[in-house]
Amino acid sequence: MLLEHRVIGRGPQKVIAAHTWFADHSTFAPMFPFLDGDAFTYAFVDFRGYGASRHLTGECNIREMGRDMIDVADHLGWKAFHLLGHSMGGQAAQWVAGRIPERVQSAALVCAVPARGFPLDAATAAFFASAASQHEVRGQIGATVTGGRYGKGFVRWLVEVSVKTAPEAALSAYLKAWTENDVEAEVNGCPRPVKAFVGEFDPVLTAAVTSETVIKTFPNAELETIANAGLLIRAISGAGRGQHRQDFRRRG
Repeated sequence: MLLEHRVIGRGPQKVIAAHTWFADHSTFAPMFPFLDGDAFTYAFVDFRGYGASRHLTGECNIREMGRDMIDVADHLGWKAFHLLGHSMGGQAAQWVAGRIPERVQSAALVCAVPARGFPLDAATAAFFASAASQHEVRGQIGATVTGGRYGKGFVRWLVEVSVKTAPEAALSAYLKAWTENDVEAEVNGCPRPVKAFVGEFDPVLTAAVTSETVIKTFPNAELETIANAGLLIRAISGAGRGQHRQDFRRRG
């Protein structure tokens, strides 16, 4: 089963882009007007269960996501390509780089989940799991992953994209993928050039965490901190006067 995907550009450099857990490839849409379509051709995939691929079923794990990305490259006739992975998609991109390093030219990993996954404690896992059926929780997550810095309009847009493109079943299935799947052994030592980006205001996937995971996994990797940005992976639960904050904590 081939993933649905959107191709933008006609340039000689090929890029496969892998989206986050929260929504399909539409989360990349704000950057579309700025892409260099003369130098690059981009394929933005929708993983099984998301967006235009919501009719596709499967194992919904990191290895399957990676295999499906390779299938899209084969379908497009791309013998060599670059990878762009955001959050959960960054974990899948790492697996692809380790699986077929001879075809991967480079990888750009944006706030990427480490190849080993990101285990959560029970309370935090339950809160994120509730986002599948509770749209208000998606809104709370949407606000906090950006530090609440972009206002209600941004949060409203992000929730609308999530609700429209990420059905309950997809969020439920893939939450287990990026929190529990460990593919580090299949990636470790991959020599491909990797650039890992973290946000200045990200308190969880920090420069220190990424240095101890992604950067150590790839011997030819470098780290860049994006100033005035952040993927604040915290959850705010409750409402009104009873509102309280619950940090997104790893297990162990």
